[in-house]
Amino acid sequence: RLLKESRIKPSIIQNRFHSNRGYDVNLRPLFKKNGMANQMFWILTGSAGGKVRNNDKVTAIAKRFNVSNQVVLYLFTMQIGGAPLIGPKNINHIKEDVDGLLR
Repeated sequence: RLLKESRIKPSIIQNRFHSNRGYDVNLRPLFKKNGMANQMFWILTGSAGGKVRNNDKVTAIAKRFNVSNQVVLYLFTMQIGGAPLIGPKNINHIKEDVDGLLR
């Protein structure tokens, strides 16, 4: 309804990457169709966080590409059309994330 009735259309959507939202699987095509950037947060700390971040498959992928499990999740969200909103407070974590994303 917002998209249809608004005079100024939204161009950026910020949503939690969370299981209780179904990870927005049904909404992502709408965002893409309408040229909206999909910024995802709670990637590491929401429902996807601990369970997924420490999953054996995520760990295996991280080891294979020599990156952290966190970087695997960031890259996954990018692969499905999202822009991960990340907020590490430690400069070393920021450097590790950027280095991993640039590989």
